[in-house]
Amino acid sequence: AGGDAPVGDAADEANVVANDAAGGATFLYEEPVDFGPVPRPTGYVDPDDIEPIFFGPQPRP
Repeated sequence: AGGDAPVGDAADEANVVANDAAGGATFLYEEPVDFGPVPRPTGYVDPDDIEPIFFGPQPRP
């Protein structure tokens, strides 16, 4: 925002920067963009998948 911007713009600018840092650049599309399923190699383990923590084999205490 320029030096003579209204007060609200500074807050909006800060929000935009925070949003970009949180989720990468965010874009608004006119229509939803359909992403197909991404094929994974056999045996691929998603390091972000938390399900195995709950549903995988449980180590004995």
